[in-house]
Amino acid sequence: MGREVAKNPEEHRGILLCGSGIGIAIAANKVKGIRASLVTSPELARAARNDEDLNVLSISADHTDEESAKRIIEAFLSTPFSAEERHHRRKDKIARAEYADSSGN
Repeated sequence: MGREVAKNPEEHRGILLCGSGIGIAIAANKVKGIRASLVTSPELARAARNDEDLNVLSISADHTDEESAKRIIEAFLSTPFSAEERHHRRKDKIARAEYADSSGN
């Protein structure tokens, strides 16, 4: 799933569920181009999409009820990435660090 999102992050999003939601987010972030995080509320989902361009959402199946999960997913899918320059600079800085680390520099 992560590789599909990374191939075309403007068109694809990923949603992952596991017990805590933490391990699967860590694993997803190993794929270059993925920005995954455990999200626990619709407000955090909106902030993560708007500010960080989160492209993979992780939800804790053990600690999130069905209605809360639906609200989190809706917020994640309906919130666009910000047009603010500071958010684009932050995203670019993260990408540069990711690619530098993967090249051994």
